[in-house]
Amino acid sequence: MRKKAKKSSQRFREPKEKDAFHYLHSNSVDKFHNAITGIKMVDFSYTSLRGVDFRRIDVRRIKLKGAYLRGADLRGVDLRYHDLEGTSLHSALISGGYFPNNLSAEEITMSVQLGTRLRTNGPLVPPGT
Repeated sequence: MRKKAKKSSQRFREPKEKDAFHYLHSNSVDKFHNAITGIKMVDFSYTSLRGVDFRRIDVRRIKLKGAYLRGADLRGVDLRYHDLEGTSLHSALISGGYFPNNLSAEEITMSVQLGTRLRTNGPLVPPGT
């Protein structure tokens, strides 16, 4: 007997902060920031953030590990403190962005061009340590 294929929406985890997730996808920056007020860390790990514009978003409190960021706009975004293991950046806009020091330029390029999941080369070491 053949297994049913999963729907694409079932491949990704549904976040706890559903309203914030919806506002992020609809580019409602102020509503997003209001929705995460008082939340220490917003867990969007292993979720689909396809096409999201992060340029005006405070990403310091967003967990992005394993996220699907296809076509996302990450230009000028500082991701140095993020664990991006397993994240896909296929066709993402990344110019001027900062990435963690445990990711090689080749790994980032392969992910942007081919959609591979990022593989880190060791633990995340905060910049300046």
